[in-house]
Amino acid sequence: LGALIVPKGHGGGERLGRRAAACGRTTDAPRAPSVLGDARGSWRVVGDSAPGVSAMSAAERAAWRGRDAQYTDSVARLGSVSCTAPEYVTRTASADRELSDGFRLAPGALGYTKGSTITVTEISCRKAHWNEPGATLYWISASRAYTVWDGVFFVLERL
Repeated sequence: LGALIVPKGHGGGERLGRRAAACGRTTDAPRAPSVLGDARGSWRVVGDSAPGVSAMSAAERAAWRGRDAQYTDSVARLGSVSCTAPEYVTRTASADRELSDGFRLAPGALGYTKGSTITVTEISCRKAHWNEPGATLYWISASRAYTVWDGVFFVLERL
């Protein structure tokens, strides 16, 4: 079953399962975000940033533009890579620590401010770590997020 952990301050940290009984929802159809960090819906790669060391050339990065992503209770997919039993966990973290520890970047390299917090959604597959494109989202806004692959931060935009 897919699930979403809503960060504290955005609904009390409750876990929303595949069937959201509170609103009578029992399908996997995409829906508009209710809170920052709710990835469910349709997305498209619209840009990229390679502020650090990247294994991709500019041409390889450009080839990602236009790739579609879909996040529902029953599938998480970016391009041809998919998971049929995703679980979504959203947390907040220090942008300084998250970007410095994970990527050796200052927050400003991606437009975050020093001392700010960042909302991160991690997607596991079949209750296991999923290390594939689109498996981690670093939120810019409720309709834009970065996902990282081979050192490139791809910008996803909600459709």
